[in-house]
Formats: sequence, structure tokens, C-alpha cells
Amino acid sequence: LKKRVRQNQNKNKADLTAKKVEMKKLLDLYKAAEYSACIVLAKELVQNYPRLPAIYHLLGAAHHLKNNYEDAAVAFMKVTELSPKNKEGFNNLGLALYHQGKLNAAEAAFTKVLRLDPLDSSAFFNLGNTQRDKGKVDEAIKLYNQAIDANPSNSNAYYNIGNIYHDLNKFEDAIEAYDGAIRLNPKHFKAHCNKAITLRAMTNYEEALIALDRALVINPS
Repeated sequence: LKKRVRQNQNKNKADLTAKKVEMKKLLDLYKAAEYSACIVLAKELVQNYPRLPAIYHLLGAAHHLKNNYEDAAVAFMKVTELSPKNKEGFNNLGLALYHQGKLNAAEAAFTKVLRLDPLDSSAFFNLGNTQRDKGKVDEAIKLYNQAIDANPSNSNAYYNIGNIYHDLNKFEDAIEAYDGAIRLNPKHFKAHCNKAITLRAMTNYEEALIALDRALVINPS
């Protein structure tokens, strides 16, 4: 009996070592941006370890980076099934659904993130994007501001608020928002560009040229 127990222990150790080796190889492929090879290996590994969320996470991430959003959503859905409190899984699922234009399903995934973590800035931001795309701009601005409250360094939330105000012809509010984005990220190329466009719409050509020059310093092309 002791011999059998020892044999089982040795086998378990060998299995664990093999799993660590395979997972390291999978992670190395992902880090090296070898996404196609990563997907192939991940599909092989889920046959051996069908209940390991980390494999599905890397599978989904690799699909997402190859713009295979439908396959990414399937993988991230599996992550959330195996790990129901994995907020990253729900956030990534929401992004994959969002890129497919499935706004209601994406909204549900991002809302789940906030149930797990009521102060998740990314979830507020992503929900803001879904509401913006639905044309609910007041709700979008509210959510972007909540994203900023949760993470005051969220420059893209300021940037998106600026874009909404620009589209509403609320140019002064747009400039204030773009300045907020630039204050947090002085190299925010798009914020400088859109600030220039807004200043031009206000016929403030001198300041528009200054903003454009700053954008060109960041990205001359």
C-alpha cells in the first residue's frame, strides 16, 4: 500500500511538473506575440486540462489580438464559467462582445465586473463606450466620470468626454475635457489633435495651430 501511495505521489508530481512546463511554453508563445502558435497549443492543452481557466484566458487573449472576436468570446465565456468571480474574465468577455457589436451582451458582462468590484475604472469606462455607441450620451458621460472617480489618471475617459461634447457642439466643455486628458498624459496624440479641431471650430485658429504643433511633435507622421 505504501508503495502504491508513493507511486501515486510521484505520478502526481510528474503531472504537475509537465503542466507547469506546458503552461510556461504557452505563456512564452503569448509574450512573444506568436498568437497563432499560442492558439494551437492552447487548444491542445484544454484537452488535457479542461478545467484550467488560465489556458482559456490565454486562448481568448490570443484570439482577441488576432481580431478573432467571436472565438475570443467563446474562450472568455469558458473562463467565467470555470471562475465565476474572475472579473478580468468578464471584462475581456465584454470587450470581445463589444467588438462584435453585441452591445447589450457586452453591457451585461461589464456590469458583472462592477458587481464583483464596484470601483473598477475599466468597467465604468467600457460601459461608457457601450452607452455612447447606443446614443445615450448623457449616461456615457456619467459613466466616464465614474471611471475618473475610480481612477483619476484615466486620461481616455476625459478624451471620450471631450469627443462627446465636441459632437454636441459644446466646444468649451470639449476643450476642458481634452485638457484633462492632456494634463494626465501629455503625449495623448488624439487629445491634442481633437483639441486642435475643436479650437478651429471655435475659429480660434492661433490656439488650434499650437495644439496641432504639439500633436505633430508627438507623432510627426
